[in-house]
Amino acid sequence: MVAGEATAGGHRRAVAGLLALSLLWALGSLRREILPAAANGALPPMARQAMVYALASVVALAAAASRRAAWPSSRQAWAWTGVGVGLFVLPAALAAMAGTWIGALERVAIFSLTPVIAVVIEPHLGAGRTVRGGLQASLLVVAGSLGIFPLDLPGSWQAGAAVGLVVLAAASAAAANCCAVRLAGGLARGSLAAMAALSTGAAAGCFAVLSAVTERAAWRWQTAGGDLAWAVAIDLPAVLLLFWLLRRLTAAAMTTRFVLAPGITVGIGIALEQAAVTARLWVGMALVAAGALWLLRRPESEGDVSALRLG
Repeated sequence: MVAGEATAGGHRRAVAGLLALSLLWALGSLRREILPAAANGALPPMARQAMVYALASVVALAAAASRRAAWPSSRQAWAWTGVGVGLFVLPAALAAMAGTWIGALERVAIFSLTPVIAVVIEPHLGAGRTVRGGLQASLLVVAGSLGIFPLDLPGSWQAGAAVGLVVLAAASAAAANCCAVRLAGGLARGSLAAMAALSTGAAAGCFAVLSAVTERAAWRWQTAGGDLAWAVAIDLPAVLLLFWLLRRLTAAAMTTRFVLAPGITVGIGIALEQAAVTARLWVGMALVAAGALWLLRRPESEGDVSALRLG
């Protein structure tokens, strides 16, 4: 009984951690209000991402060294590198490419497909842990997201191609989440820190290259104090929290952050502006909340005998 209660308590902490991660992500859209002096940022987007993941890699490497984590095999190293590229770099790069033709709200709506993809492929790429009714719950999330962020049909072939790029970005994020959960499930704490260090280091390197190719003229490192402060206070905790959650939630549950964070942003915006809320928005938010909460249920409660690693 005590062990079961501890497992239930650990799952509740994991859900709270995911909500905290979603809140940290949601704050990004409110940066102008929270940090007016650095609202636009001194660094362009790719350079800023490179800085964030470089910081995360340094912190995770220090944690791994303090716990004397074993050096990964070449196969592990390649797998962890792939997690960093698939989880962080590819989605951001593809979404940025699509941004010329479709808006941010449309990209958010399309990214609501991420939980659906994760539910379908997790038994094959992840640890095989599923929640009964997960597909139906993830479809509820999609329906709710479309209520909050309406998606228009593409008006040109370029917009259609951009939609395809965002779908690929969502698929990359879902597949990388599944693989990351599977890889993290059998690791000790020190090795998980090593995985985080290598994955974020690979992401930092890729973003630095992308920035050097596409953003060189805009670099202003000498005035990047606002970006650095935001990275340390908001972005770095979010990245580290994400890796902490890998051993505690299913991949499908992890991907709910892609819909919870925009939903939290909308809720904060409504509260700050005291704007009128339409029936469509209320229904959309209710569907997102219901689907996400279902996906966040403990797999063990549905008869899955493979317990989550909560240590």
